[in-house]
Amino acid sequence: MAEAELERSLTLVQRLPRVLDALQAGLLHDKHLWCLLEHVAPIADDGLRAKVEAELIDWVAARNRVTTPAALGDRVRRVVARSNARDAARDLARALEQRGISVRPERTVGMSAVTIVCTTPEAQAF
Repeated sequence: MAEAELERSLTLVQRLPRVLDALQAGLLHDKHLWCLLEHVAPIADDGLRAKVEAELIDWVAARNRVTTPAALGDRVRRVVARSNARDAARDLARALEQRGISVRPERTVGMSAVTIVCTTPEAQAF
């Protein structure tokens, strides 16, 4: 149990510093952490994670009523889902930059294989 608590503490310090500040200020409490640790902390991109974290903390701070852990969890899922959609679009744009055609010889003399990396609509047209 001590190991889990240490891991949780390190995650807050290293990956969710604004959440830690909000805890210390009393804006959030211990029961709010599960959804933030589960959905926000694993976001690999530091900038995106910080943006999502800031949006969520600002949302809690702007409310004029108590935010339940369930309400925060719902908001976290929506914000992360929206961000993941952006990630998917960004990944597609990156993939488009890397598309291309490669040719490699086959085992049979005089034969080659052509590999095309392209979007699905382009592949269907081909």
